[in-house]
Parts: sequence; C-alpha cells; structure tokens
Amino acid sequence: MILLLKKIGIGVFYVLSVYFFYLSYKNSKPGAELKAPKKKYFARGVGMSALNMLSIPFYVAMALVYVGKGWLSSDLLDTLFFCLGAGIGSAAIFFLYIRFADFIKREVGFIARNINVILGVIFVLIASSTLYNL
Repeated sequence: MILLLKKIGIGVFYVLSVYFFYLSYKNSKPGAELKAPKKKYFARGVGMSALNMLSIPFYVAMALVYVGKGWLSSDLLDTLFFCLGAGIGSAAIFFLYIRFADFIKREVGFIARNINVILGVIFVLIASSTLYNL
C-alpha cells in the first residue's frame, strides 16, 4: 500500500512540475501580463489549500509519529483536537500568506517572477529523490 502511494505521489509531483514549467513558459511570453484580482483572496486561498497535496502525507505522518510516541491516541476526542489544531494552524498560515502576498510580490521580485520555475524544480527534485529511493 505504501509503495503504491509513493508511486502515485511520484506521478503527481512530475505532473505538477510540468504544469508549473508550462505556467512559467506561458507567463514569460510578451504581453502575458497577470493581473491579480483585488477581491476573493480568501476564496482563492481556500481553493489553493484544497489542491495542496503535500499537506495530506504530512499530517498522516505526524499523526503516526504522535501515536507511536504515545502523545496521541485514536479515540474520538484526540482525533478531533488534532484535526481542529491542524485546521486552525493551516487557516492561520493561509491568512498570513494572504496578508503578506502583495508585500512578498513587491519585495521579492526574483522569486515572484520565477516562482513557477522554482516550484517546478522543487517538484522534480522531490519526485526524483522518491523514485531513486524506491
């Protein structure tokens, strides 16, 4: 089962890297100006978090570590508190990102211009290292 999940994850990471490289290519064409909408930042953040595939394995791994160390049991109350804490923490981080997104875009020009390439490279590295470890 774990091997199947790793293989699926490798495929997802490679597909994401191709997608980000495509976005980088598309946005580098002349006249490809992106205009960020001034409204609906929260809805866009929620949509992006729903697509975030990296958080699922992280929380599963952390729950397994906590159960293994005896810090978390599988009863209903512990599970609810763990989910509530993960949800509140994620919402807080997304809120901070929304608040500082314009500042980050202005101040970190290189990263803002090349974020799709950077993400593509990161996903290729993750997928390749996972494939190598198989």
